[in-house]
Amino acid sequence: MDNLKYIMLDFGGSPVPVIFPSMLQHTDVANGNKVLSAGFVQLHGSNAPNPGSCILENAVEVCVFGESRSLKVKSLPEDNEIIRREINRWMR
Repeated sequence: MDNLKYIMLDFGGSPVPVIFPSMLQHTDVANGNKVLSAGFVQLHGSNAPNPGSCILENAVEVCVFGESRSLKVKSLPEDNEIIRREINRWMR
C-alpha cells in the first residue's frame, strides 16, 4: 500500500487523527485547525482467509513517520496507538 498522510488535530483537548491520500497537502487538510502532529502513515491489515470475511479487532498495524514541512510539525510515536485505536473503533 502507498504511504498515506495524516494529521493529528486537537479537538477539544483530545487528539483526533485524519488520514488522507498523499496527493493532498497537510496544510489544506488542516484548514487552519490546531495540529498536534503530522506526517506519513502506513497501515497494514491481516490477510482475510476468504473473500467477505471480517478483519478482527487489533488486526491493523500502524506505522507513522516523517513530518509535515508545510505545517512544521513532526509525527510522534504515540500517534501509532491513537490511530490504531481509532481505526479499530471505526471497524466495529
